Amino acid sequence: MKRTTLFLLISLFVSSTSWSQDENAINGFMYQGDSLMSNYNTFEALNCYQQAFDLNDCAMTRMKLANCYYQRVAYRQVTDILKVMSEDSLSHDALRQLVFSYHKLSDVPAMVYWAEQTVKRHPMDAEIVSKLTSGFSQLNQPQNGVECALQYVKVDSTSIEVNRALENAYFMNFQFDKAAEMGERLLALGDSAFTTLFLTGLSYSKLDSLEQTYSMLLKAATINEFKNDVCVKRLGTTCLKMKRYDEGLEYLNIAKKLIYPDTLVMRSFTLALAEANYMTQHPQEAIDAWEQHIQYNPITLAVYYNIANAYAYLLDNSGQAKTYYNLFLERAKAEKNPTPQLLEMIERAENMIRELPVDELENSRIPIEKDLKQDSISNEDIPNDSIKIGF
Repeated sequence: MKRTTLFLLISLFVSSTSWSQDENAINGFMYQGDSLMSNYNTFEALNCYQQAFDLNDCAMTRMKLANCYYQRVAYRQVTDILKVMSEDSLSHDALRQLVFSYHKLSDVPAMVYWAEQTVKRHPMDAEIVSKLTSGFSQLNQPQNGVECALQYVKVDSTSIEVNRALENAYFMNFQFDKAAEMGERLLALGDSAFTTLFLTGLSYSKLDSLEQTYSMLLKAATINEFKNDVCVKRLGTTCLKMKRYDEGLEYLNIAKKLIYPDTLVMRSFTLALAEANYMTQHPQEAIDAWEQHIQYNPITLAVYYNIANAYAYLLDNSGQAKTYYNLFLERAKAEKNPTPQLLEMIERAENMIRELPVDELENSRIPIEKDLKQDSISNEDIPNDSIKIGF
């Protein structure tokens, strides 16, 4: 009996000693992690918090580890660590990190859920109220967003962030008069952001208030340096309704330039699209892309030659093939200093025009894929063809 009692006492002592040692180690890792975080050294702090967590998985170690991940913009790790915790054990900061992490991950339903939990416990957290209001609008539940924001506005009507979200929710809920009212409140509070002016202008346009629409859209376009095509177009059409035709035409021309795609980008894009369609055995789609390329690069030579080859060898359309060979020859022969490669292509095009039958190519023609690749793969030496055609 005495031996059993002695054994139990020794076991308890060893156990308590071991726990005391673990607790000291955990506290040490936590203290070291906090010290590193104060110096913005999240890399080494992460290792300290991870070791503390491995020794004791509890609310404190989880939230410290999650916070470190949050500072390192590792939002998926943040949600994985915090979402399994009891909601009552989550601090205000941890709840906010869940909301913002899901926002960054574009998981709107999850963001709305955690924002609701946060607002229940912290109803005057304006930043989270605005996120929740906006989240409801994104989920096509703007009426819930309006209700949420109004609860906050009863206490504080001066929060720009909440009022912006409320204006958008009113607009999404087709309450354009209320949206315009919120826009005016924001302006009175000193908010002159593009989005506020633009949305307020749109609200007035829904109310057929042309003067207010014009005023707001002009301010929005000016602040944005006339770079938003939707805003500038709306401003132009508003001017037309107000019979300010010259001014409206000016704005619509600006919008047209903004909408029209960048020429250099489209040159590269259409060539890539043609190549992709050719390689996936869609010759007509490849031809369509090459024809689009001509619109952005009308002085091209090789593209006419490629289209002619596609019609001749892949679609057996000798009529269209001859048309594009002639278009190629017309431009190629105008070159003052043709390269050897271009001269060879001119000769091939002339031969093809002579030999092409009325309906279809003869079976003795050079194999289709080989010939097309040979004639179109590398035209970078051809004058006036600024984009390389590649297969």
